[in-house]
Amino acid sequence: MKNYLLLTFALMLGLFTLNAQTTILDFETPATTADFEFFGSSIPAGFMNITSANPAPGGINTSANVGEFTKPPGSQDWAGAFADPSITLDFTTDNAICLKVWVDEPANLRLKLEGGLNGAPNWELQKPIDDTQTWVEVCYSVTGQVAEGRMYSRLTLFFDFGEVLAAEKKYYFDDVVTKTAAAELYDVTFSVNMNNYTAAFDSVFVSGTFNGFSPNSNPLDDSDGDGIWTHTIIDLGPGNYEYKFQLDKWEIQEDFGDKYYDCTNTTFGGGGEVFVNRTLNISADATLPTYCFNSCYDCGEAVTLTMHLGEGNAMPNTEGFYVAGGGNFSVPGVFAMTNNGNGIHTARFEKVLGFSSFYTYANGACGDFSCKENIVGQPCSDPNNFDDRFMEALNENTTIAECFEVCDNILMDGSNCLAALPIELLSFTGRNINGVNELAWKTATEENSDYFEIQKSTDGVNFARIGTVDAAGTSLTTLSYTFEDASPAIGNNYYRLRMVDLDATFEYSNVVQITTRIKGDIAVYPVPVNEAMYLVYDSDNTGTIQIQVVNFVGQTLLTRTENTTQGLNTYEIDMNQLAAGTYLIQVTDNNGLSKVKRFVKN
Repeated sequence: MKNYLLLTFALMLGLFTLNAQTTILDFETPATTADFEFFGSSIPAGFMNITSANPAPGGINTSANVGEFTKPPGSQDWAGAFADPSITLDFTTDNAICLKVWVDEPANLRLKLEGGLNGAPNWELQKPIDDTQTWVEVCYSVTGQVAEGRMYSRLTLFFDFGEVLAAEKKYYFDDVVTKTAAAELYDVTFSVNMNNYTAAFDSVFVSGTFNGFSPNSNPLDDSDGDGIWTHTIIDLGPGNYEYKFQLDKWEIQEDFGDKYYDCTNTTFGGGGEVFVNRTLNISADATLPTYCFNSCYDCGEAVTLTMHLGEGNAMPNTEGFYVAGGGNFSVPGVFAMTNNGNGIHTARFEKVLGFSSFYTYANGACGDFSCKENIVGQPCSDPNNFDDRFMEALNENTTIAECFEVCDNILMDGSNCLAALPIELLSFTGRNINGVNELAWKTATEENSDYFEIQKSTDGVNFARIGTVDAAGTSLTTLSYTFEDASPAIGNNYYRLRMVDLDATFEYSNVVQITTRIKGDIAVYPVPVNEAMYLVYDSDNTGTIQIQVVNFVGQTLLTRTENTTQGLNTYEIDMNQLAAGTYLIQVTDNNGLSKVKRFVKN
């Protein structure tokens, strides 16, 4: 009997241990109460007691006291409050943090752990609150997250994160505890639209912190050929992740370094590397929106906003100039403008089509807006919105060029603060339509521009001029240009712009690659040929071809037979036995159809 009693006691002790929890805050005793400091809103800085009477005792929460969170109208979308409880948030044994919440209408609650001990990184997770006017428990699991096995001293709460309210709202919370809970696992479907991507690729992968940025762990599929690639990852733990789409096992990856994006996060590596990735917050099964490759939105749903700011009469702060305000551009210090070294500062953003906002400029990184420009009484100032500027809905790529504290570009002395703006290429893209490679580019600004020289290459190294297009001369508005290459080479075609000013100075654009597929056609490179020639043949089936090299008197100097597979086939041919001169290469398929190309041997 004594042994049975000991066993029963041990089982009860084990059961108690599995369900044990640590109370962090319950607002009932001094040890389990903490003052909070609000930020991002009109609530004055400084820690304050937020203990309040329970607005609706009953259900899972009959306690007398709870915490009251207030979000005033016009607060920043990231407005919140933090506390440093006397009890450490310990996840070395527990794996979840839970709290009871009461809201009047549906909301969300983002919870963040800060003040990590021994260098523990911050961690945050957002969850929806759909049950209203009743107490519900919301739990956040740290299993598989950076907070697992860590300890924290600060708790930060954001109710209705990402929203700017028109009227004040109050939220109530209580019984913040850490405990052991079953791991939560979710299925997440990713999809990316590749229809706007013109270069050749074979496979698409989604790589991120959930798979160690693996080159091949999560391939996407486009079995229906509509250009939308999808993949579902199963059993993802809740929390925040970073990821991006990449092609052919990191041969090509999304590049978010050219502007500010709404869906990315920037981190810095120990060796000085800069990583800009998409962000993902998982708290339930999810099918993510379809994103265009290298965009936070689907193809055709985003525009580029370029903002140029002339210093005018301002003495630049050592911290630089910033775009700020309006509920979309945060406080001065977040969206820095690049100093071009000519008295002009530039910032670029990707925004959703139709985006509009109030905004301002700041000379320095002042969180209280004390260094923002003063345009009171000027035509571009809105006295009903902190005397900020306003941008109308963006329906295309848009450039805004303005002076600090001036609504137009002309200063008191009659000078133009934007006179030093050079030609600025906003985009350069290309695609193949019905055998023609169509190139398109846009300029945000032009100053004394003369013409664009279009150059082409088949190897990406040696470029030759194939045409010119006249430039506008001087412009502060977005201008569009096009050029057609009616004779593209089979395989890869590389294009760039040589942008020439009136004083003969010039700059090169980015290089655009377009892969042209013409069944049965051939291409050779490099041109001219030296020791080796590479032959590209686009086959529509599996079989064999005969390759012949012929001189201009009709003599066959080389003959070989090669196997083909469907698609592009590349063959290396030794040219050392040929003397310098002009030759023909002929390829004949199984059906007797031939293609001939002329080439020169150095």
